[in-house]
Amino acid sequence: MQNKKGIAGELNRKAEASHPPSVTQTLGSSQTFTFYGVSAGTFTLTGAMLLNLYQVATSATTTARIFGAVKLNRVRIWGPSSTSFQGSVVSVEWLGSNAPSKLVSDKGMYPNPSYINTRPPKESSARWWVIGGSNESTALCKIAVPQEAVVYVDVSYRLMDDDSATSGDSTTGMTLGKCYYNYLDGRASGKVSPTNSGVNILP
Repeated sequence: MQNKKGIAGELNRKAEASHPPSVTQTLGSSQTFTFYGVSAGTFTLTGAMLLNLYQVATSATTTARIFGAVKLNRVRIWGPSSTSFQGSVVSVEWLGSNAPSKLVSDKGMYPNPSYINTRPPKESSARWWVIGGSNESTALCKIAVPQEAVVYVDVSYRLMDDDSATSGDSTTGMTLGKCYYNYLDGRASGKVSPTNSGVNILP
């Protein structure tokens, strides 16, 4: 006698044999972007900054976004330990609407680094998908990092099927068709750089 699980599996096999299952055609995945603090600073992370994290050169001076939608899942920051015993401070303040702002911070003391691991509050709009051309101006969180901090940003992304190309950053010295990583705080600011491990970074 088959149990319920076995019966359900048999029914699924029969249904699949008679009719191909539906498949989501939209491309997407999850990715951890890594950065380090070129210099100390505080900045507000917006949806547009996340959409601009990865771009393709459409000429020597122009780019197009690759992501059509992106969702911020987690931020981790390690601040360097200080031999002066003053310690380093790292923080993330969640700013999304529909929930109170939430400040997460830590101060390390030599020889231990400061460290935070935080996700958007449950009811906050910082947990929502950011859609290009829709809500990308939304301020998600405020990030403070010391020089030489290490920052990991976990996101989910989608490549939109029916969207036309959206312009990214304008700069110089790019190679047509190459993909480039952007600074977390934007190329114009340039305080939180992609980890330089052989990747192309926006010049």
